[in-house]
Amino acid sequence: MIKELQRKYASITTKALELFRSLGEECQKKRKRPMTKGVVVRLIRSKEFESRSQADLTDMQSMPHSNFKWIMVYHDHLTKFCILRPLQTKCAAEVSFQLVDIFLFMLFFKVMIAQSSHPG
Repeated sequence: MIKELQRKYASITTKALELFRSLGEECQKKRKRPMTKGVVVRLIRSKEFESRSQADLTDMQSMPHSNFKWIMVYHDHLTKFCILRPLQTKCAAEVSFQLVDIFLFMLFFKVMIAQSSHPG
């Protein structure tokens, strides 16, 4: 391989070619990862605006802003309408206070099913 490349290209050292070859093998190993099987993504379907929504908490403790260490993301599944709220803690009282605030904000819409991926 080295002799073929030296004939084809000029001013390339053997050390550079060895480095390239060693990195090339590592890249090939990384590309040959087995694919995960059995993961099925099912869409959440809704027929009306604000008939189904979801609230998720995003952990920002590694990058807090002031005293806020969590972000609550509220989604409407039909329109992808999104409301973000900063939280200081993940406690149920603070989360429920923010959810009530969002529900009051959207009082003229019907929220029939609310979903959360966090138990408790």
